[in-house]
Amino acid sequence: MMPFRQKALYPLTAAVLTLMAACASQPPKRQDVSSAATAQPQEVKPQAGQKFQFTPRPMQSADTVLGDYARLEGVLAAVRAGDDFAAAQFLAGQGSSAMGESVRNEWLKSLGQRNQADVFKQQYAQLEPEGRSRESRCYAHLFGVEQDAAFVDALVWETKRLPAGCNALLQYRAASGALDTGKAWRRVRGLMAENQISDARALAASLGSPLDGMMGQGAQENRLLGIIGGNASKNAGAAARLAAEAGALSREQAGFAWAVLGLAEARNQNMPVALSYFRNADRSQMTDEQLEWYARAALRRQDWHELASVIESMPAKLRQDSAWLYWLARSRAANGTAPPMPKRSTVKPPPQGATSTPCWQPKNWAGALMSATTLPTPPKPTCKPWRKTAHCNAPSPCSTPPSKAAIGKCAVRHRQNGVMPRGA
Repeated sequence: MMPFRQKALYPLTAAVLTLMAACASQPPKRQDVSSAATAQPQEVKPQAGQKFQFTPRPMQSADTVLGDYARLEGVLAAVRAGDDFAAAQFLAGQGSSAMGESVRNEWLKSLGQRNQADVFKQQYAQLEPEGRSRESRCYAHLFGVEQDAAFVDALVWETKRLPAGCNALLQYRAASGALDTGKAWRRVRGLMAENQISDARALAASLGSPLDGMMGQGAQENRLLGIIGGNASKNAGAAARLAAEAGALSREQAGFAWAVLGLAEARNQNMPVALSYFRNADRSQMTDEQLEWYARAALRRQDWHELASVIESMPAKLRQDSAWLYWLARSRAANGTAPPMPKRSTVKPPPQGATSTPCWQPKNWAGALMSATTLPTPPKPTCKPWRKTAHCNAPSPCSTPPSKAAIGKCAVRHRQNGVMPRGA
């Protein structure tokens, strides 16, 4: 016969199982993906006298992350096709993840291409400044969200291909007269040298002088198309054509073209010819790549004067590269123009606060010697370093070689007195 207690537990167990089955059968509440994609995280500010505590974002399971990664390419393709709902649905569960950042930047590019300014501004605010792509920033300048003159200057100084949004920004600035015309025409020449002819024509037209015109700046720039455009710079007769057209070109145009021809020869390891072409170029218009090849050509010829001059004319960021700092020092040393090295004192001062002059010296006195201008002359040590003596502060026994046990006691005593740091 079944005990009474066991009979009483059966109804209770059945009730618990029924409740669990009912809870499991209810579907989870769905969140509105359109509102979740634009929801701002609440900022938690500490109260007065309370320390701020960072609450980390809960980690997703490995299956969730792998599932989102498997969907990523499909979502990106849908966003490129203009599917705003696919972007909002994916971003609802991403937060500030790397995949969410990628999808949001692609969504911003699609919104910019379709001129959806209001939605663009709303979504652009969800991205951290470090996670915004360059094309997203270009559209932000077009819609008036950003006004960074240094960013626009860096774009117009670029001679290679840019994203469509950045090209649209430069063309808009050029048409409105808000772009430096000298830098803009330099970009037109660079685009022709990079075989980006359609972008070059669009920018020239925005500047008000098309390349196909009969006269004006654009028609004059079009003369360079047969010299530096496409594969023309790789032809053997490009330099002869440039020399023949020199009378009809401005100094800026001819100087830029010589730099393009010099780069083509340097890439082919024809350093003597490249060096002669670079010498005719306008250094103020040369790109970083052209300046680096100019310096390599001078280095191959061991022309130290020209090498130092080229490195000194590099932009500050490029000039601070460790390789060019080294070769600048080598070239100055070869030219005899290197600055004299500062004299360093060989006498090390005693530690600050020491009551006596121990024979040991701390390891970090090198930095103090290099930063100090005048140092007091300390008294001469009365014995050999403490690692070779037992009584570092006693003048008489220092000449006697101690035992290892005595050296250990000496080190422990100095550490206890606060004179010698541990590990010195």
